[in-house]
Amino acid sequence: MGWRRAFGYALKYIIYAFVWLVIGGIVISMGYMMIAGSVLGDYWKLIWGMILVIIGIVVVIFGLMAAYFKVMSS
Repeated sequence: MGWRRAFGYALKYIIYAFVWLVIGGIVISMGYMMIAGSVLGDYWKLIWGMILVIIGIVVVIFGLMAAYFKVMSS
């Protein structure tokens, strides 16, 4: 494999990874906004905010792994 092809794959991976980081970051920030907006006694908003943060982290991790395997398989 030549350098041009290797850098092409690296660029593809960076683009895919950036997309998944943005998507996961949006979900995580929505969760943080729910957590920050919850007042004392509003536990459901706090719980849903934590669930959204966890989902966002999972989306980022699986998205990065999927992007890696997609680029490496081609």
